Amino acid sequence: MSEVPRKASLLVIFLAVFIDLLGFGMVLPLLPIYAKDFAQQLGLEEGHSRIGLLIGLLMSSFFRCGAGCPTASAGGRS
Repeated sequence: MSEVPRKASLLVIFLAVFIDLLGFGMVLPLLPIYAKDFAQQLGLEEGHSRIGLLIGLLMSSFFRCGAGCPTASAGGRS
């Protein structure tokens, strides 16, 4: 493999990782605000045991939406 395609592919990988981390950096600080809002809508008071489950579901939905992106499977060669 020559040097130019190798550097180009590394650039694409680093760019994808950077954008992914940028997304996490924007969502994670807002997660407690979303969790409080959803907990209030569900009628859960602060300290309720289901708030942890709610935060877990919010994070898993964020990860799932990122994995289900049409461009996420575009890199596969299946």
